[in-house]
Amino acid sequence: MVASASSVTLADEFFPVAHPDRPQAACVLVLDTSQSMRGARIQALRDGLRAYREFLSNDEEAKIIVETSVIGFSDAAEVLHPFSNIDDMADIELTAGGWTSMGAALELAIANIEERKQYYRDEGIDYYRPFLVVITDGAPTDLKSKVKMAAIQELVQGGARERKFIPLFFGTGDANFDKLKQIVGDTGTVTGIDGARFGEFFQWLSRSVSSMKDSQPGDTIQFEDPTQATSKNPNPFAFEV
Repeated sequence: MVASASSVTLADEFFPVAHPDRPQAACVLVLDTSQSMRGARIQALRDGLRAYREFLSNDEEAKIIVETSVIGFSDAAEVLHPFSNIDDMADIELTAGGWTSMGAALELAIANIEERKQYYRDEGIDYYRPFLVVITDGAPTDLKSKVKMAAIQELVQGGARERKFIPLFFGTGDANFDKLKQIVGDTGTVTGIDGARFGEFFQWLSRSVSSMKDSQPGDTIQFEDPTQATSKNPNPFAFEV
């Protein structure tokens, strides 16, 4: 079931902002680690996460402003890494198994975003609107009742409308895109991705987040459309759903 607000567990480990003199771009990665991700998919997800780390680590400007948190969800949702600078983000060994507690993961992710934003405010650190990035290959197993689904819809869509975060949902070809669209509504994007090409996806994501370095907090951010073929990317890793 979806966790209640009182049962949400925030990260035990804490990293201070490495560069408090710069506005921070927080990005929480909410990753499906359920049983259906076993084998090649979870390995591709691991490799993709490493590509994300490597890309940001090699961008001297971006790694100053981007903070990343990783949440995995299967039978339960768990903070695998709290918000930190990319230099403080160690390799994360993802393992697959269990159900798909996406509702609990979304609640946990949003609670962690709000906790980090409050820390920024307390420390007088400026920040961009955080990214809420979800990757799944299935459907939530903890949102089967209308009441639970409505609660998560309000949490995600209400938060997006209030400009608390930017929801970006991605699913492989086996994902239940109708459910993902129900959760996000018209407040974010739902996009299909080739599950064998997570490396390209995470490179796109790191470029998108790092683009914040050329903007000011409050600016409207334009993302490179991952579904469109270009001369540099003739074979997109993503597709419209």
